[in-house]
Amino acid sequence: MRIVRLLGPALLALHLVLRVTNQSIWTEVLLYNLVGLIAIISLVLSPTLEFSTAKFAIGFGIFAWVIGSVIASFAHYNFAKTLLTSFGELMYLVFYPFIVIGSIRIIRGQSTYKKSEILDSAIIGLGITTFGAAVLLPQVLPTLNQPFVQLFYPLAYPLADLFLAAIVLSLFSIRSFSSGSLILIIGITSFVLTDFLYLSIDSFANYSIGGVIDDGWLFGLLLISESFWHLDISPANVFGCSGIKKSDLYYPFSFFERNSSCNNGT
Repeated sequence: MRIVRLLGPALLALHLVLRVTNQSIWTEVLLYNLVGLIAIISLVLSPTLEFSTAKFAIGFGIFAWVIGSVIASFAHYNFAKTLLTSFGELMYLVFYPFIVIGSIRIIRGQSTYKKSEILDSAIIGLGITTFGAAVLLPQVLPTLNQPFVQLFYPLAYPLADLFLAAIVLSLFSIRSFSSGSLILIIGITSFVLTDFLYLSIDSFANYSIGGVIDDGWLFGLLLISESFWHLDISPANVFGCSGIKKSDLYYPFSFFERNSSCNNGT
């Protein structure tokens, strides 16, 4: 199992080297997308039966992304027709809802959300969305004097990125710490930042496939896959009988009070 987990990063490092020394259709079509498939295999082999829903959702989401990547790679070398390219763009978009579903399941763990947590996450998510809409989106959105067909995906991708980041970060901010969810957040953040960087570059027509930026997506996907190897069945117990909650950062006495009650067996 460890070999599979190490194979993805090793192939990604190899791709980074070959992209500079010997870039070809084999590195950009075969090797590049092989890393995505390895991420799926590693995820499937992870010993997390309690998170089967999250495993299926995120695994399917990454698979959809890999399909889109394969089509985009072939399109770059003029091996894909316009209709097939449109299907590839759709697969990129399919990635997002499944990642959201799986991420929510991982961050939630084995517990259920309280009404106050749902309200808190909604407020935080709204704040992140508002900030992103005001600051980030204008940098990556295309001009609106184009046909709707040409605008749909350029509009949908940054909005989907922003929604994914807002939902995941808002939920993570109100739950207990765990190594698995932290790795998941880093992976999603890496993926979203790479996507925004790509959209920003592409808006000036300066993007071309085969750049270093492409590996940012794979890095994020590998981290998302790796997070399944660090999940805890009851993440609230990672740091004690009741865990360290985000609220303890602001109200530290509540943590010591709960911890003392644990030591006293109450």
